Amino acid sequence: MFNLILAETATETGGTNWTSLILIVVVFVVMYAVILIPQRKKDKKLKQMLSELKTGDIICTIGGIVGNIVNVKDDEIVIETSIERTKMSMKKWAVRNVETVDDSSTDSEPTGEIESK
Repeated sequence: MFNLILAETATETGGTNWTSLILIVVVFVVMYAVILIPQRKKDKKLKQMLSELKTGDIICTIGGIVGNIVNVKDDEIVIETSIERTKMSMKKWAVRNVETVDDSSTDSEPTGEIESK
């Protein structure tokens, strides 16, 4: 049945219509470039961030919990939150973003130099 419809449309238009096929291919290429490539880059960046988690990093989870990493295991981390030092164990995939604490920051200790404004 489908072959009969194709044969009738081919004879009416004077042959096969390659422009519609090319248009469909172009649409798929554009969709791939616009949607899938940025998503793969985002996933790769997220995987790298999760693999670089270390003790001492301050994280925020997807649930909004902020804490300091105490222990890192294969697919699990233990964080310490609040003044009471509550420890919570959670999966690595629950981490939204990371703030790495630099030990070499000069903001914590005065250098004795006067800044000119």
